[in-house]
Amino acid sequence: MMILYTFFIIIASYFVLDPLIVLDRTDQALGDYDFVRSSPDAEVLIEGTGKQQISDDQVFTTLKIIRTNWNKTPLALDEGTMIEAKEYFVVYRNLTIMGSQWIPGRSLFGMGTDYVHVKKGERRTLYLAFNPETNKLLILPSNLVSR
Repeated sequence: MMILYTFFIIIASYFVLDPLIVLDRTDQALGDYDFVRSSPDAEVLIEGTGKQQISDDQVFTTLKIIRTNWNKTPLALDEGTMIEAKEYFVVYRNLTIMGSQWIPGRSLFGMGTDYVHVKKGERRTLYLAFNPETNKLLILPSNLVSR
C-alpha cells in the first residue's frame, strides 16, 4: 500500500509541476530556421510589462505602447494601449528534448534571430507585422526587417 501511495504522489507531483515549470533557453536555437526579410506594418516605442503567455508552441508578450512612430495596421496603436504580440520563440516540452519521461515543464528556445525578450520596465523601439487572418501582431527581429 505504501508503494502505491508513493507512486501516486510522484505522478500527482508531475502533473502539478508540468504547467508551472518553464525554462528560459532563448539564447539557444533548437533546429534550423530559414526566414525571409519582410516589411513591418508598424514601428512603436514600447515598455515591457514582463508578462508572457505560452499557448501550445507559441509565446506572446504584453507590451504598453509609449509612442507610435508609424502604423499601417487597422489596429489603433495609441499611446498607453496594451497590446499582445507574438515573440520569435518556440516552445518544446522538456520530456521531448531531454529524452526522459520524468522531466516536467517546457523550455523556450530562440529561433536563430537577434530578438531578445522585452523585460519589465524596459523601453525599446520594435517593428511589428500584422497578420490579418488571425488579427494578431508579430514582433519582427531587427535582422529580419527589410527597409
